[in-house]
This record gives sequence, C-alpha cells and structure tokens, in this order.
Amino acid sequence: MEQTYLVMVGIVCLTVLLLAVLVVLGWLKKEQQRTIQKMIDQNKLDQEDLVRLISSQPQHIRDLRRGLLLLVLGLSLGGVMSLMGGVGWMLAVIPIAVGLVYLLLWFLNAPKK
Repeated sequence: MEQTYLVMVGIVCLTVLLLAVLVVLGWLKKEQQRTIQKMIDQNKLDQEDLVRLISSQPQHIRDLRRGLLLLVLGLSLGGVMSLMGGVGWMLAVIPIAVGLVYLLLWFLNAPKK
C-alpha cells in the first residue's frame, strides 16, 4: 500500500516538473518574440539579422539536445524508481530508448567536415 503511494507521488512530481519546464520554455519563447517585435518596430533590424534571430538552430543540434535530455531523464527516472523497488524502473526504458534514437539521428545527420 505504501509503495503505491510512493509511485503515485513520484509520477505526480515528475508531471509537475515537466509542466513547469514547458511553461518556462513557452514564456521564454514569448519574450523572445516580443523583443524581436520591438526591434522591428524601432527599425533596429535589417533583413539579415531578422532571419538569423527568427530561424531556429539546425536540426542536428536540436536532436543532440533532445537526445541528451531524454537520456538523462530516463536514467534519473530509472534510478529513482529502482530505489523504490519493484518493476517501476522499467518505465525508464521509454525515454532512454527515445533519447538513444535522437542521438543516433544526431550522429547520422551531423554535417560532414
């Protein structure tokens, strides 16, 4: 019975953490767009700077970041769940697998030197 509560608290805490990260990322993106809009209104940007600011990072860089984030998330989730006991640690296999796929995509799509 106590182990069930522990797993439920862990899942709720992870959900709250993920929600907080998504809210902060959304807020940062909104502030970036406001700053760009102010610079456009004041005519402080030329066409080149505007394209550079609006364009996102290359796909292989995003794949690397997502892969590392998911891999670390999966490893930490697995570590916490294994300390709780039971088979809850097997939930960590999903983010670890997706993280490894992103890292593989990063490796395959990296620009050739």
